[in-house]
Amino acid sequence: MPADTRTTTINFKMSSGASVIDFRKLMADHHIEPLEAELRKLASNVDDAQEQLQFLKVREADLRTLNESSNTRVTHLSIFTIVVLIAGALFQLVYLRRFFKAKKLI
Repeated sequence: MPADTRTTTINFKMSSGASVIDFRKLMADHHIEPLEAELRKLASNVDDAQEQLQFLKVREADLRTLNESSNTRVTHLSIFTIVVLIAGALFQLVYLRRFFKAKKLI
């Protein structure tokens, strides 16, 4: 049985903000001047920029919170590691001292 060699290509074009609005059609439908249409386009671009800035502020706050949480966890892990290492060193010290006392080397 031959292999299926058909391919399908799907293209998406997504637009958002001022690029979606057809300002030529808006000028014809509402009988507005080209200057007013350009001002509406600029106002739409400003609104889009403000929305994007607000989104970025929220995202930055979320990432800052995540970063602070990660730093706290790393700090706690580091402190725990230091405590375990000190406890291990003290255990070895006590064990070796007892060992050498039992062998009467100390």
